[in-house]
Amino acid sequence: MSNSFNAHNAPSPEPPEDRTVVNHPWYPDLSLNSFRTAQRVDHVATDDRIEHALQLSVIEVNHRLMPWMAEQQSAGASDLSEVEERPGQPAGAVENLYFRAVWSLAKASLIERYRDYDTTRSGADQAEELEDSIGELRRDAAWAINDIMKKPRVTVELI
Repeated sequence: MSNSFNAHNAPSPEPPEDRTVVNHPWYPDLSLNSFRTAQRVDHVATDDRIEHALQLSVIEVNHRLMPWMAEQQSAGASDLSEVEERPGQPAGAVENLYFRAVWSLAKASLIERYRDYDTTRSGADQAEELEDSIGELRRDAAWAINDIMKKPRVTVELI
């Protein structure tokens, strides 16, 4: 029997009382229940582990966005919700990209901590699938950060 983290398990019928990760005042706070729902994270991952993963992801994303945030503040934005959207983007696009960046890094971190290796071929295949998923989540975060900063997306593969 495997105790591995499985993002595809059905959600619990009753969500637990929500907890909030308090962010820097310029960025939105994060709801654990919103993260669980958006990223399809079941209750194998405890609230404490999710909160920790979100806190570390916030630190990383906010650090990467620090120069961009300073530019936005100089342009008059008092918080992320006041950043001008790109032409053709819906209201809230920048905030949604921010959540995608933080949530993708947090989920990648949770998968890294919860993956379970066993000696069977299916276990090795599952571990390989998780590696792909972790890479895709980190890519999604990098792309969301680049989209926020209006930088091109870049994918480089070594052959």
